[in-house]
Amino acid sequence: YVLVPPNHYTQDFNLLNFTLPNGGNTASQVQAIGINPNSGLAGSTPFPDIVGFYTDKATGFTHGFLDSFGVQSTIDDPLGLPPNVTTPVQNLLGINNALRAAGFWTDNAGHEHGFVVEINTQTTPVSTNFIELTPAKVSTDLGVNAVATQTSNITNKNLVCGFWTDTNGNNHGF
Repeated sequence: YVLVPPNHYTQDFNLLNFTLPNGGNTASQVQAIGINPNSGLAGSTPFPDIVGFYTDKATGFTHGFLDSFGVQSTIDDPLGLPPNVTTPVQNLLGINNALRAAGFWTDNAGHEHGFVVEINTQTTPVSTNFIELTPAKVSTDLGVNAVATQTSNITNKNLVCGFWTDTNGNNHGF
């Protein structure tokens, strides 16, 4: 469901009835994390774009998803999928009005790799373009030694926030 302030719940998005976008099994968990900021404003669509993640009960893999106009699509960074990663964990955390989402995938060592994904819902299936914010890129650009990155949100001006983790396990925001 979606809560529309001050106290109205709508069944436009119902996590209890979440259908795996691949038409497969059932999800053992679903979390809706981000919603684009124009949702619920006068003249906007009655169906907000929602991102989050679900875990496929059959495989144990966690996938990012987009729910747009009530249609759910899996959104996974190919770098975070087999054969590169044995047990994929992918999350989408924020989305802007232009359907650019911020998220991350986790490698076999448990380190996160941030990205921004441009999503095109006008194609079937939904097409994506991933822009990586890798630990190596952060290390080079900032002159530090990053082992993980996470992009947490993206504004309508395409400003991205998140954090990177150093070799001592300390997190640093950006």
